[in-house]
Formats: sequence, C-alpha cells, structure tokens
Amino acid sequence: MGEAGDKDLREAVERMRTRLAALGCPVAAESADPLARYAAMLLEWNRLVNLVSRKDEHAVVEKHMFHSLVVRALVDFPCDAGVFDLGTGGGLPGLPLAVVMPRAYFVLCDASAKKIRAVQAMADALGLGNVRCLAMRAEDAGRDPLHAGRYDIVLARAAAHLEKLIRWSRPLLRAEGGRLIAWKGGDLAAEMRRALMRNRKLSFEVAEYDLPPGEASLGDGKKIVEIRFDA
Repeated sequence: MGEAGDKDLREAVERMRTRLAALGCPVAAESADPLARYAAMLLEWNRLVNLVSRKDEHAVVEKHMFHSLVVRALVDFPCDAGVFDLGTGGGLPGLPLAVVMPRAYFVLCDASAKKIRAVQAMADALGLGNVRCLAMRAEDAGRDPLHAGRYDIVLARAAAHLEKLIRWSRPLLRAEGGRLIAWKGGDLAAEMRRALMRNRKLSFEVAEYDLPPGEASLGDGKKIVEIRFDA
C-alpha cells in the first residue's frame, strides 16, 4: 500500500482504539502499529488469496478488526488463555487478539492451506511468538492428540450453524471450564434451540454491543455467543 493508504489504516486503528477504550477494553498504544501493519498485509494478501470479502476491504479495521477485539469487553477472556481459532480465514479474530494479548497462546486453524500460508506469513512478519498456524479441518484437529482437550477457549467467526461449531469445538476444549465463543447473526434463537435439543447441558450467554452513531451498518446484526459445556 502507498503512504496515503497506510495513513488511512493508522487513523482507522486509532479510531478503533478510542471506541474499544469506551467499551472497557483498551488497546495499548504499542499495539497500534502492528495492528495497522496487519491490516495493510491483509489487504495485500487479499489480492492473491480470498481472505476477506472484497466489498469489506474499505472497512477492514472497522468491520473485521474491531469485531475481533471487542470480544474482550463482552466475555471473560483470561490474558494467558490457550485459544483455538476455528476457521481463521485471514487470521480473524486470532491475529488481532494475539497482538494485544501477548501472554495468551493462539492456534489459528483453517482447512485451506493457501489461507494458512498467508496467515503464517503475516504472523511471522509481525514477530508473533504466541501464534501457531495449522492447516487442518476442525473435526480432524479435535481427534489429534496434540490439540484434543488442550484449549481454554475456541473462537469461531466461521459461518457455520451452532450445532456444527459445538460439535467441532467440544473435543478441543479442556474438560473443565472450556468455552466456545462464536460470532453469530440471523435467527440465533432457533439455532440455540436446535443445539439444546442435542445437548441439554449446554448454557448460552449472548452479548450485544453498540456501534457509534452512523456506523451501525458495520455491525450487520452480529452478536457474540458464549457457550459453556456444563457436562
């Protein structure tokens, strides 16, 4: 990107930091530069690999990075958690969270080897030692002894029904206290009912958050759902 584009991204990151601070999850000043660099790399890689929708490129900070980071204001997110990002795509939400949470450990997983190569290149360029990238299907990761039962949190921005996300996530989580955190839209009540028909011992907490006036269209009606496995 040119200087003008980089400047726009830096300004967008600063606006995002202001919004996040107002919601109770400030982002340290030293994280601003790597977040802006990640946004620039994401746009560059998107020309080669389909990582985010082209129609969202003009608002990659507001539409993707903000929604990735705001989770810290809505759920309990330990700073040293072991986190599995299921269906990471272009590294979302895992890479922005890894930047601002250096004590946490993140495994970014996607079935697409092309996407994972791009995400690995971006993580390496940012010097993120708390990130591992994994090209594997989610259901296979849950059967792998290196990953099964090892995580505190599974994150899922992937577009799949809750029933599938729950089925893929449960084997990855620790037996006690493991949680799935999913970004969802649409008829969420119906999805939760279907999931409970399969497992009555699930518990759900749904969090919503407000965007600044004039920017509500960026929210797309999304909610963050925290799912605990009480069994």
